[in-house]
Amino acid sequence: MSGNKEALIRYRAINRCLKNRKNASRDQLISACSEAVGTDVSWRTVASDIHAMRYDEGLKFYAPIVNEKSIGYRYEDPSYSIDNIPLSDRDMDALSFASRLLKQYSSVEIFKQFADAVERLNERVSLPFSEETDNDAILGFEHGTRDTGSEHLNPLIELIKNKTVAKISYRSFVRSSKKVYHIHPYYLKQYRNRWYLVGRHEKTEGIKTFGLDRMLTIEPDYTTGFRPASFNSNVYYRHAIGVSVFDTPPMEVKLKVSALQAPYVLSMPIHGSQKILSQSDDGILISIHVIINYELISSILAMGKEIQVISPPELIENIRDHLTKSMARYS
Repeated sequence: MSGNKEALIRYRAINRCLKNRKNASRDQLISACSEAVGTDVSWRTVASDIHAMRYDEGLKFYAPIVNEKSIGYRYEDPSYSIDNIPLSDRDMDALSFASRLLKQYSSVEIFKQFADAVERLNERVSLPFSEETDNDAILGFEHGTRDTGSEHLNPLIELIKNKTVAKISYRSFVRSSKKVYHIHPYYLKQYRNRWYLVGRHEKTEGIKTFGLDRMLTIEPDYTTGFRPASFNSNVYYRHAIGVSVFDTPPMEVKLKVSALQAPYVLSMPIHGSQKILSQSDDGILISIHVIINYELISSILAMGKEIQVISPPELIENIRDHLTKSMARYS
């Protein structure tokens, strides 16, 4: 056990002793600390702990421990406890903000649990929050109008934590019939207000992505041994925009962005690999190192005339094809 962790255990033992007894003797404090850490503790150590609880700037307990000769140690303020969390006004505002932020997603059970936990903490520290300053009235968070599939979050999280294969009945957007997959679940990812499960397909042994809103049922499959993940989300998505990942090498994509759109692209890069190649009054030339997927194409098309693909040729052709078909709808 590390020294810091052992010291924290002793602080809590001393705190319990002073809370449970009107006065605590040296022997009682030594016994409480020794029992808590499972080894003999000297009075010198306990005395050092009491001093730290009183004065240590890092701990910020500032415990009002007094010692009355022939009586023992006690808290001068009987209501004091190191479990009473000292919070500044800024801390309390942050807790209120967190509580209301999580309540935006209260329809998702796991986020509701977080919100309830923060709310209980708010109540414990008597956190004031007036209607006039309610964050709900001045902040609008982006979230979907429907949370289809969010009911699957909790069972999938449990399967991931318990390393259990998931038997998923699934109906894709392009197929009317349902299909059953046995998936070794590794990771949950949100993209544009939709949740996705990433896991290893038992039959093909490849990593697959499944939208939670297309899952019909989920059951644990205890008959199939779970394969531990060599999956690393940062590595898996490092060359991808969104959730679509293909077994193709990433390419250098050069994009010319207009002066009107440039500030937005500079403040919120299209991809983490984004580099500025040149700047002028007409705009910027940037490069990104990515795989060509649906989300990249959608991002480019969403900027319309404010962006131009310079390379590679296959992406230029892909964008041209999309725009030609779009124009045909209006001709």
